[in-house]
Amino acid sequence: MPTPYGTATSATAPRIQVMRAGRAASLFAAPSLAAPSPSPTLLIETQRLADVGWLTHRIPSQVLTMFLQPTEVLHAARGGPVTRFAFDAHAVALCMHEEEETLRWSAGADVVCVSLDHARIAGAAAELVPGGRFDMLPVVHGHAPRIAALLHALLAEQATGFASGRLFVDGIELALAALLATRQNALAGRLPVQRGTLTPHCMKRVADYIDTHLDTPLPLADLARCAGLSDGHFSRLFRASFAVTPHRFVLNRRIARAKALLASSRHPVLEVGMMCGFPNPQHFARVFHSLAGLSPSAYRAACN
Repeated sequence: MPTPYGTATSATAPRIQVMRAGRAASLFAAPSLAAPSPSPTLLIETQRLADVGWLTHRIPSQVLTMFLQPTEVLHAARGGPVTRFAFDAHAVALCMHEEEETLRWSAGADVVCVSLDHARIAGAAAELVPGGRFDMLPVVHGHAPRIAALLHALLAEQATGFASGRLFVDGIELALAALLATRQNALAGRLPVQRGTLTPHCMKRVADYIDTHLDTPLPLADLARCAGLSDGHFSRLFRASFAVTPHRFVLNRRIARAKALLASSRHPVLEVGMMCGFPNPQHFARVFHSLAGLSPSAYRAACN
């Protein structure tokens, strides 16, 4: 059945995991209502919740939940009393990492849940926090506009079936990890200003690598490996060096390649898109029009 979010995930799509009664289980009983993430370390599920009674679990990853409508949740942890939390639309809850908690949805709600590998956040803390200190604050409920903005970006990308590819999701994952490592880290303290850029030689090596692999997905890890840096450090230095994110830089290069092929070759428009890393023709047409100001077919006609 169609949903407001797009195509439901398959039964084999990776799910956000919890531990219940000593066994691994999916956080939600129902499959996600929309496309699965292309990243193995950042999972996203869109769910329509209903009151199914009390649930007790332990979550081994870091899970963020954004509520798309106002709702209430009953929650208890660490042997404490049950607390009723009221969430506004777009409020964010951070589940308690590796601690048993019991909760119950007291009202239905549409939610977006994102799971991050805890090692990603620890890695961000090691690079951003003096001494690499990391101790996640136990839970956050409510107003978190920067986290919510990133989750909305993921939700919008999910609605397209993740047409922008793995590189876009990698960037969101690193941004979320950095926010959690610095804003939800009880030991973060006052952070130093981070400066620096890639060396000119490294900039050229990475740009050349991108140009020779434009027809591939180009995940962030591959670009960082080319520069000899961690994903997070590379992403920050790349933006300082090129004044755009890696994802935007790759898009610009792909459209530049597409323009050259449209103007000088007889390859069909669909084939041009695939040669430039756009396996989805609708996404190619949308991005090309956004950056070039006209459709690929109109651009080819204008060049002839």
